[in-house]
Amino acid sequence: MTTAFLATALLFAQAQTPVHTESIDACFGQTLTLTAATGTAWEWDNGETTQSIEVLPNSIGDTTIQCNVVRVEVTVENNMMANGDYETVPDSWTLYNDRTPEFAGGRKPTNLGFESDYQYGGFDWPDGNYYESYPNRNTLYLITSNAKTHYWRDFAAITPHSGNYFAMFDGGTQKGYAWKTNSDIVAALNNPDYPALVITQGTTYIFSYWSVYPERKTPAILQFTLKYRKADGTLSDTIHLGVPNRLDSQPVGQWVQTSVTWVSPVNSDWVEIGVYDEATAGDGNDFGLDDICFQNYSELHKSVDETYEYTIHVTHCTTPPPPPNVDECEEGLVYRKWDDVLFVDNSQGRFTDYQWYRDNVVINGANKQYLYQEGIRMLGDGAEYTVVMHTAAGERITACPKAFDLFPQSALVNPGTTSQAPQISPMPLRHNSPAVIRNVSPECRTTVFNTLGQRVAEWHGTNILPDLQHGYYILHISDGEQTWNIVAGCE
Repeated sequence: MTTAFLATALLFAQAQTPVHTESIDACFGQTLTLTAATGTAWEWDNGETTQSIEVLPNSIGDTTIQCNVVRVEVTVENNMMANGDYETVPDSWTLYNDRTPEFAGGRKPTNLGFESDYQYGGFDWPDGNYYESYPNRNTLYLITSNAKTHYWRDFAAITPHSGNYFAMFDGGTQKGYAWKTNSDIVAALNNPDYPALVITQGTTYIFSYWSVYPERKTPAILQFTLKYRKADGTLSDTIHLGVPNRLDSQPVGQWVQTSVTWVSPVNSDWVEIGVYDEATAGDGNDFGLDDICFQNYSELHKSVDETYEYTIHVTHCTTPPPPPNVDECEEGLVYRKWDDVLFVDNSQGRFTDYQWYRDNVVINGANKQYLYQEGIRMLGDGAEYTVVMHTAAGERITACPKAFDLFPQSALVNPGTTSQAPQISPMPLRHNSPAVIRNVSPECRTTVFNTLGQRVAEWHGTNILPDLQHGYYILHISDGEQTWNIVAGCE
């Protein structure tokens, strides 16, 4: 075998991605949940990006769906966080003749690229006993190379996750930011190594840090936070990204990475990002941080670890659903639109499946969140309509049956709110033609679902350009604490 041939063979072998196949039998119109393996990100061939997705087969025969499980490597390259790896340290403290560092005296360094609610204790204390003599040592942090020999003797002998230094924190009884930075702080460094800290509407960002739990005591509870300046110059509320991270969930002395993705709803040239400690224990509440990163997701190194391929065999199932129990029905669930659409308000994510009935007789294939039958006008047809739903806990809920015109009209009364409904113009929408959503905040978010119940688009703001094919869609509009579901056509 020649060297060139061997090299080619090795490259080909390394490029192979494991493919896992699964065969699934399903009923026509039955909602299925597909779940891929654990990874950093997921890329389904229908455009979904979550680990689990719901699909609703709408044709008899075989349907194939694939998902690539992606590993994303977060490194300090292309990091928008100045000095998130703590490799830039302040000037050394003056040493007394006995080699004991001068107390910080509340003084804070100004050249680190971040701020902290904790008192800055200096850099690499001479030994692990000095902590005992340091005044006001609660809510204290140090930039160090070894937590045991240069901070506190009872800590594990922790060295940096990468590089030469990391930050070690002694939490106290007050909640506060261990680490926080903003666009002004980064800009003041005037360092070409750090890009401007800005966010772009619709862009996905990943926020991550490495943390370490130094001894088996009351753990710190760390929370990502973010806020930004809005178009009108005011600041947004503080956004909690992901769930709080209790450090006792990880081994003592071992660095563990925590990350969360976030899609920016706006363009903003001023952003504040932080790691907030929610714990208030005086005993314990200690932790280390290193390699804090905030990066544009598209700039990260991504590789496909494995591919999942699902083949769904769809047939007509003959078992009819049980009839609705109209004696125990629930009001206020169904709304009408125009003269031929009914839909269920599921803005709270309460229901998982649907079956519609006409005069208590099942409507075959009518198992979506809405009822629309092309060419059939329900207004004034003399029939009563209802729908049976299930919750995630398996509870069976029946909407009270009514004639079409007795259901509330969605344009006049919004599900879940009594405020004025959003107005969309033009209506129906036109493919790739500008449209405007009125009566909502300029920062509203609209999620678009097609007739299969699949998410096909997401719009941010009130000025939209619908890239939709001809047909009907459910628009889920979120405006702060209020939500609306609207059925819209596109021509």
